[in-house]
Amino acid sequence: MELYFDQSYTFLLILISAVFAALISFLGYRNKEQKALFTLLQLNLLSILRFISIFVLLFLILGPAIRRYKQIRQQSVLIVAVDNSQSIESFKSEAEQFINQIETGLDNYKLEFWTFGEEASNSDTVTYDDVRSDYSNLIQSVKNNYLLNDIGGIVILGDGIYNSGGDPVYESRNIPYPVYTVGIGDTITHKDIAIIDVTTNSTSYLNNFFPVQVDLSFTKADGQNTRLTIEKENEIVYETSLQIYGDDYFKQETINLQAEEEGINNYTLKIEPIDGEENTINNQYEFSINVVSEKQKILFLTHGSHPDISAIIQAIEENNSYEWDIQNLGNSDPNFTDYNLVILHQLPDATRESIQALEALKASRIPYLIFVGSETSIPRLNNLQTGIDIQPTNNTENASPVLNPSFGIFSVDEDFSEQIMNWPPLVVPFGNINIEGGLETVLFQKVQTINTDYPLISMGRINGVKRAYIVGDGMWRWRLYNYLQIGSHEVFDGIIKKMINYLIQKPNEDNFNIYFQTDYPEDSPITMQAELFNESYEPVNEPDVSIEIVSEDGTQYDYVFDKEDDQYALNVGNLPSATYSFTAKTKLGEQSYSEIGSFHVSPVQIEQSETTANFQVLYQIAENTGGNFFTYNEFSQLKNTIDQNNSLEEKKIRQQVYQDFIDLKWLFFVILIILSLEWFLRKFWGSY
Repeated sequence: MELYFDQSYTFLLILISAVFAALISFLGYRNKEQKALFTLLQLNLLSILRFISIFVLLFLILGPAIRRYKQIRQQSVLIVAVDNSQSIESFKSEAEQFINQIETGLDNYKLEFWTFGEEASNSDTVTYDDVRSDYSNLIQSVKNNYLLNDIGGIVILGDGIYNSGGDPVYESRNIPYPVYTVGIGDTITHKDIAIIDVTTNSTSYLNNFFPVQVDLSFTKADGQNTRLTIEKENEIVYETSLQIYGDDYFKQETINLQAEEEGINNYTLKIEPIDGEENTINNQYEFSINVVSEKQKILFLTHGSHPDISAIIQAIEENNSYEWDIQNLGNSDPNFTDYNLVILHQLPDATRESIQALEALKASRIPYLIFVGSETSIPRLNNLQTGIDIQPTNNTENASPVLNPSFGIFSVDEDFSEQIMNWPPLVVPFGNINIEGGLETVLFQKVQTINTDYPLISMGRINGVKRAYIVGDGMWRWRLYNYLQIGSHEVFDGIIKKMINYLIQKPNEDNFNIYFQTDYPEDSPITMQAELFNESYEPVNEPDVSIEIVSEDGTQYDYVFDKEDDQYALNVGNLPSATYSFTAKTKLGEQSYSEIGSFHVSPVQIEQSETTANFQVLYQIAENTGGNFFTYNEFSQLKNTIDQNNSLEEKKIRQQVYQDFIDLKWLFFVILIILSLEWFLRKFWGSY
């Protein structure tokens, strides 16, 4: 134990405090009146009492503390994590037996139970109903919730099958404590036919054909035949026979179906079981597609031909949901109301016609995308007040793309953010570029080695109208370079498709709009957004927006949207797999508005597609961390190994502790007694 001061020159400050306290005490009891009233002994005693009280108070102002050391007994946590996914349900009794053995056989340790599936949680309630298995999320969650020194080890009970998140073997390489993995499940390969995945478009147009890509897996079924069918409302719309070649056989089947009915169309894909097949859950897969009646029309209005226009068209030409026209402004007088999106390339230019065209476009409230290039008249663009303001010189410069990490209009793939760093720069105007508040920047400009806050690509809504800007020439080089990088145009085409889809998704002439997905997986919450505009097309959210959601079996759900900034948001949570219709209503002033729509909640069948336990994953996790792998019936071996883990033994930690003098309650009473004694003696000896 020692005295501690949290400041410099402590001795000098104590000395000054003592001198000051002595001076106050001396002057207080050395005047003529005090000398006449008290004896010398009385004066000295009273002076000493006052000196002590004043000095102690000044001493406390210096913030003294007592520094000492104490020993703390600490036992590290042994985390027990149980796989809560559906693939464990068949082994529920074995899992519960093992958990009971943990609770009774390792009760001398500090146990904390976790479950993991779609997400990891600090809980001992196991239901075996999660539709995904994410081991990496468990690893990250434990890292985020504990200090390294708090954990002595982890016991993971699971089947090693992961179908969500990152590779757990890779994630486990940096775990500094042992992970003991316990395998549960069936590792024997049985006869099985499985629908691994089904890929199709989310939207198709009426009477068009849309592709359905089916990934099939066949195990121990060499030489057998089966039948693949697709049903719509219990009627077979497609069927084919399949021959199986090999005991470990994979086949990808591409089917073209015709969209014959407008709205949400639900399909069930089935494959007939073979003799001896035990697991038939993965022989069926449900999917849906939204069929709309009209194609979306795009107008390319240009100053002249340019390879950037070709790059955009090539990116979207595979989508048969779009039709497009290309018109040169000097040779046409377009009617913008015939289109769902207008793409302006290097307009307005120096001609009067371009100004008139853009003014007409603004009045039409049709979404638009503007390419700003070398032929664009920047002053005329600024005067039109479209939402972007550029104050350049007559010079240009090269600017490379840098992704805005906070962009939130749509998700951007990781591949895109990594690859654009090496894409060629665009030729951009040299100067300040400002955008209005309703716009978000997708890509910023990087000039040489300097990241700027000038937008290269931006988009959003202003007064209810969607618009976007690409400030620069040379996007066609991005598409070529993307092909050189990965052998396809996938990354470039993907971002262009998302931009076009956002701009064209819904007309802007409505004062009341609901934004939603047509298909939600059953393990994801149903989220929607709404927007309401007054007659000046200014966003408002004073009135309530109610919505009635009705499932195909007649079950009704009623909600009210939350108000966020100048919009509305709704999170319904999870709904059972089915098709739902909805009606949303609101009233602004005397005007009533309503929107109707429908969506489908698809079952997540990923846990049924693979049922053979993968103990190799569990073994590698244990090996990476210095732990061991066991099967669920080897509890005694697990217990012996854990008992030998020194990191789980109780530790004695020498901890440095500080206690401020001002927190000592007894010191307050000492000062109070001294001051009271001085006052009492003064009164007792006759002072008034």
